[in-house]
Amino acid sequence: MISFAELKRVCNAVVSDTFPTIRVYGNDTMDGYTRPAFFTEIIPHPYANESKNYTSGGATFKATLLEKTHDEAFCLSIYDRIREAFGMTLAVGNRKLLVGDISFEFIGESLNMLQMSVEFDWYEHKERIEAEPVAETLAVSMEKKGDN
Repeated sequence: MISFAELKRVCNAVVSDTFPTIRVYGNDTMDGYTRPAFFTEIIPHPYANESKNYTSGGATFKATLLEKTHDEAFCLSIYDRIREAFGMTLAVGNRKLLVGDISFEFIGESLNMLQMSVEFDWYEHKERIEAEPVAETLAVSMEKKGDN
């Protein structure tokens, strides 16, 4: 099972390895941070039972950049480097997740904060526990009716 905490830890590692001079904070940090800084969060996608054997789920990783002063060219270069750093797959625990859409937008009152989104979707095998005992024998009886 993929945990959201592990997914966020791995995504944060990608961001901090790509930008070692920019600190990464969780969205619970309100003060005491230094700019430039990334604020990250995981937004879960709904889990759905696809069958009695599989469920589907996913999450969006969001990284918001707070700069000292807004520089659009710098923000676009950050996005390009993030897109390259995530690549096509991301190892999370013993799984490799396919990296989905990677996008960005400018948010905030003045539209001066870069927010990047990385999408992940996955399927998980459900461990089924059978409540009934396994049949050990099978008896079959056949009859022929009619004159053929």
